[in-house]
Amino acid sequence: MQLWTLVSVDGCCGSTVVMGVFENMQAVTHRLNHISKYADPGDEYRVELFQLATEEDEAKRWSPKVDESTTTDEDN
Repeated sequence: MQLWTLVSVDGCCGSTVVMGVFENMQAVTHRLNHISKYADPGDEYRVELFQLATEEDEAKRWSPKVDESTTTDEDN
């Protein structure tokens, strides 16, 4: 699952504030359209994309893979 975030970046110190987490880019665009009505020149925003993984997905991905061609009867 992919998640999008919209982040406001402070121009003075670079600190960030997450303004929302969204399911797709279209939702981010709707929020940006709303924000743009009140934005000042120089306001900075960042859109980030994250891949959400479950615990099970990560366990499968990072568990050592067993090469069955090298196992012996002693291993079983």
